[in-house]
Amino acid sequence: MKEIGAGPHHRVEVDTAKNRIYLSFFGDALSDAAAAGLRDSIQVAISLMRPGFTALGDFTEMKLMGLPDVALQLQTSLSNAGVRKAASVWSHESFAKMLVDSSAQKVKGGEYVAKRKVFNNRAEAEAWLDE
Repeated sequence: MKEIGAGPHHRVEVDTAKNRIYLSFFGDALSDAAAAGLRDSIQVAISLMRPGFTALGDFTEMKLMGLPDVALQLQTSLSNAGVRKAASVWSHESFAKMLVDSSAQKVKGGEYVAKRKVFNNRAEAEAWLDE
């Protein structure tokens, strides 16, 4: 796995052999500056993927997402780039989870939701993406 970018509340990595983007979120909030770095890292990660790529978002250490538009922008970027499947891993219900789930409904009129599945276990998410 290769790290593409990281900030105080996120890390973006890619596994080109699996054709997968890994997003990890942690902490209490995303600032405007951190979100800009995150968006840039996502674009770089997408550019390294082949058609039919998958994405895994690990939110198990995220407590609060401070910028609602960030979730919508990131999911839209993945969808527009042609993500085949996107898995989200959460350790518990939270406001951040509700925000990400709500944003997913808005991407391409709900088309992205059909490619997305939520898990509470990273191994299960990986297995689903590998199918």
